[in-house]
Amino acid sequence: MNVPQWLKSFEGELDLNQEVQLFIKFIEPNKNEYKIREELLTKYSKILEKEGYNVMAFGSTQSKLFLPTSDIDFSVLTNEYNTRKVLNSVSSILSSYVLEDQKRNFKASIPVLKLTDKKTLIVLDISHNNTSGTKTVNFIEEVIKKDDRIRKLVLLIKSILCCYDFHQPANGGLGTYSVFVMVYCYINNNNITTHDYGELLKGFLKYYGIDFRSDIEGLSVFEGKFNRSERNWDSKISNLSIEDPCDLSNDVSVTSFRWQYIKYLFKMSYNALHYTHLKKYDPEHSLLKRIICLPDVFFERRKLWEQLINQNKSIVIHIDMDSVQQTNELIQHTEQHSQPCLTSSIQKPKEETQIVTINTKEEINQCNNIKDQCKNEKINEQSKMDEVVFYDEIKQKEEI
Repeated sequence: MNVPQWLKSFEGELDLNQEVQLFIKFIEPNKNEYKIREELLTKYSKILEKEGYNVMAFGSTQSKLFLPTSDIDFSVLTNEYNTRKVLNSVSSILSSYVLEDQKRNFKASIPVLKLTDKKTLIVLDISHNNTSGTKTVNFIEEVIKKDDRIRKLVLLIKSILCCYDFHQPANGGLGTYSVFVMVYCYINNNNITTHDYGELLKGFLKYYGIDFRSDIEGLSVFEGKFNRSERNWDSKISNLSIEDPCDLSNDVSVTSFRWQYIKYLFKMSYNALHYTHLKKYDPEHSLLKRIICLPDVFFERRKLWEQLINQNKSIVIHIDMDSVQQTNELIQHTEQHSQPCLTSSIQKPKEETQIVTINTKEEINQCNNIKDQCKNEKINEQSKMDEVVFYDEIKQKEEI
């Protein structure tokens, strides 16, 4: 049997509490990930500030609750009211630095532009004049200072959700903020005092997978629970309802239309951990391996970033201000002679007006070579999805 990555260096027997703590230590952000994200934010902040935009970061990167596959969230702040126009302009400005797989969701309650950085392959979630994120980050930081169990359990639950693609709110899953409030409510509303992380994990899974009546009740940091129908938060909808502690009128998890499958995942995960005769076991018989199978991309990204840093290649690149000025003039000229909101159609400047002063193709090829090397080295040697005993059941239930 394969030993999971988080137990590779462990020898002897262990229990679930020990394994959970080893997993958290393995999955929590390392110094390379902090450095990469810090430099990436600095890079794009400088580029956009030269264009007259202010940049405000928020989300899991700022709250330090991110996984290797997490996006970087930031908002551009302007006096312009036309969000579509602003985000199209941002897309044009950053076109030389990102891949061509950009996505735009302008019909969402908070319109978002998604871009992928060429060098690091980290996705940028860019919004316009969205200032609510800073309140959320401040609240999370204050809570975590008082109880670090919450931070660790959030990273653990996020990892489980990520294994089954239940971690994206846009796809009906639960985002970081929702998971954070769920963990907070579980620990504080139920007066959980244990520091045994095996018991914390099983308790969380049982509470939300079996005990909590999400069809009737919603979660509240201040009240514990509330009646959904009394707030006109339709209980007929199968999503989970979570009151935003920073805006009591906002349902944080209103888009969680896959909640019933997540609830089933939690229930089956609890069963897999609870109904076992193993109290002490060796790494090959890992209990967490029954419910967690980290995707290959986790390991590929970490390897990529480690090699980028070892090559002493700063993520922040030099900006040629003459080229930026020429690009500004091109965008302004096009806006004056085009219909509104069509700045996304502006083509990348020709070679003599390139913003990037490095050999971009060479950088892209380097990244591709590193990714190929990651795959060849088979970084992820842990068991595949077929070793997760209830994975097929979850997928079959979802298909039904």
